[in-house]
Amino acid sequence: MLRTTTWVSLVVLLGYLVLAHTVGNLYPFSTFDMYATSQLSVGSRIIAVDSTGHAHEVRRFTNFACDGPVVLDPETCPNRHIPYLADALQAYLTANLTNQSPGGVALQIVQRVWWFAGDGELISVEDCPVLTCRADAVP
Repeated sequence: MLRTTTWVSLVVLLGYLVLAHTVGNLYPFSTFDMYATSQLSVGSRIIAVDSTGHAHEVRRFTNFACDGPVVLDPETCPNRHIPYLADALQAYLTANLTNQSPGGVALQIVQRVWWFAGDGELISVEDCPVLTCRADAVP
């Protein structure tokens, strides 16, 4: 048999759900449908591609020596990147720049963009070059 507090909790939860579906996304109620109502046709991520074409997370490398300033600007590659992720990667790259002679692995920092059809089928993949660097793999 369920305790009284369990019944009260269930009634409150069911009441919230009914109210949220009745009023939609009126604060402070929400149906939490932020991703369910929109079908994205494009997705992107900033990654490091090595000389063999393999993709890696940028954070798998350190001691970057790059061919230019580290600027992950949306105007460089206008294909929908998530600003706070780009800002975090820019901060990571900047904090891990080195003035030493470049060694390590040759990398191309790119914004990889995946284009999808309405049914979710992958249409194409595109790389937008951002920086060319050399870096050491994180042990």
